Formats: sequence, C-alpha cells, structure tokens
Amino acid sequence: MPRKQTILIFEGTEGAGKTAIAKELAKMLNVPYYKDSYQGQLSPIIKQLWDYLKQTGQSVIIDRDFPSYWVYANYYNSPIDDKAVYEMDAVAASLNAKIILCFKDKFREYSDVVPIEANKKLKDLYIEFSGITNCKYLFLDTNEENLKNELKAIVVWLLEQEKK
Repeated sequence: MPRKQTILIFEGTEGAGKTAIAKELAKMLNVPYYKDSYQGQLSPIIKQLWDYLKQTGQSVIIDRDFPSYWVYANYYNSPIDDKAVYEMDAVAASLNAKIILCFKDKFREYSDVVPIEANKKLKDLYIEFSGITNCKYLFLDTNEENLKNELKAIVVWLLEQEKK
C-alpha cells in the first residue's frame, strides 16, 4: 500500500536544534533527510528538488529551505526574489508540506554564521514568514533541549494535521 507523501521543512534560529531533530525524525519516519549546503541564496538545486517531489510523491525532511532564504535575505537587507519564494511556497503548499520552526530564547552556543544576539531578530522574521506562507506551521520550543519531547510534540502535531 503506498504511503502518503510527507514533506517537512525544518527552519529556525542558529543553534535551535533543527538538524538533530530533523535527522532523528527522518530515522523515525524512515524518510530521506536533505540539507542544502547553498548558503545565503535560493539554491537552483532546491527548485529541482521540489520538481522531483512533485513528480514522484517522495517523502523528505528538509533542513532549511526557501523560508530561510527569505528570512536571512531580510535580516541582511539583501535583494530577495519574492516571486521565486512565492512560487516555491505555492508548490510546497500544494504538496501539503509543513514547516517546523525550532526556536530557543536562550543560546549557549556561538554561531559562526550570525552573532547570538541576532537570533531574536531572526526568530521575529521567521514568525513574520509564518504569516506569509501557505504551508502549515508548527512553532517548536526547543529551550529544554529534550529530543524525545520535541519529537513527541511533532508527531502529535502531525497526527492532528491529518485529522483536519
């Protein structure tokens, strides 16, 4: 029996636990994990990935995608290809992709990408993006750094989304 396509996009501030949670959830759900290494730009490869997902019905967990592009471009006041972001969002929404925003209010780690104090502004931009996207959005508080509880919260949310 074919399995329903599941596409989850993990987003969030630096050091919020996105990668650890996404990798563990991918193992739990037995779906591929994908992390695009294209930093600061809208990767041409990610557009191909969405075409592939559309054509094949493949499930995947994506560690950062077009929402990060939008957030970081706004943070750095860089030019944004809004049309491309809205097109990718439309494709993602049409495939019932869901975005999981991981966030912390306290940071112990130093990020070599952005200063720790920038995380508040980044979190605010992710929240702003949640009002723009057509995808369903989960705000996941990762302050406790409890992987088991975080995974449980995601699974419960996903089950609730299936009922809607």
